[in-house]
Amino acid sequence: MRNLILFCLPLLLNGCVREAKMYSTQYVIKNETSQVVKLNYYTTLNNTLLNNYIINTNEILEGPLSERGSTSPLDYPDYTLAVTNLSDGDSLVVIFNNEKKTIMQTSLDGYSEPLNRNLFRHGNYEYLGNDQFQFTFTEEDYENAEDCGGPCE
Repeated sequence: MRNLILFCLPLLLNGCVREAKMYSTQYVIKNETSQVVKLNYYTTLNNTLLNNYIINTNEILEGPLSERGSTSPLDYPDYTLAVTNLSDGDSLVVIFNNEKKTIMQTSLDGYSEPLNRNLFRHGNYEYLGNDQFQFTFTEEDYENAEDCGGPCE
């Protein structure tokens, strides 16, 4: 009996492991342009529209709060995929007032284009505190967008 207790005691003590802290993140997208912004999320596998959202001037679109793991989001490298939970798409067409557009993409290996001003890249979000990260569309984003030469859709 004593041998059984001595055998089981280390197993029981070893099983009492402290759980790692889980960090949450929430990605929000703000429209500071004077244009209505429409986000069309696609999958390039079969070019299917998965979700679309409209963000009016000075409005904010909030993704859900989600757990991202045991590493603090403040320690993520810039290229980390920003999981907004707004869509499972791998490409995004941002349409400004149905006049101009910008295309953003990501791949399975986490590489995203363009590198700057891309909603798929964690490094393009500003940390607001309280687990929130914000991407802000500006007038410069509108000016740099490609003219559709008519309606974008």
